[in-house]
Amino acid sequence: MEGIDSHFSLQQACSVFTISMWLAADQVAQVEEIVRLRLTDLGTTPISAAELSRCQRLLLNDYAFGTETPGQIAGLYGYYATVAEAELASRYPTYLQAQTPEKLQHIAQQYLRPDCYTAVVLKPE
Repeated sequence: MEGIDSHFSLQQACSVFTISMWLAADQVAQVEEIVRLRLTDLGTTPISAAELSRCQRLLLNDYAFGTETPGQIAGLYGYYATVAEAELASRYPTYLQAQTPEKLQHIAQQYLRPDCYTAVVLKPE
């Protein structure tokens, strides 16, 4: 395994969550199974309070440093105005801090279904 990354694209009607991995072709099945098992774990076992706190701190720092300039703020409000309501941008920190391991477990059960995914594998010739 050379690397793993994840991204999400929040949209008004639906969203996309992707996990990208760079690995040897003979590792694809094994790593895909590990990811499926981890997604299952997220829906069956709440994350620890320490892990939640760490993630909240990272996301709040990203929010703070991503809204330093007028251009960044305009982009953020424009994005939220497009997908929902502009006021949500200012409520993000409060919403983020209100999350609990149990709430996140429920969200994982609802949206991170390990049996509902599409895999795209690119292999060298």
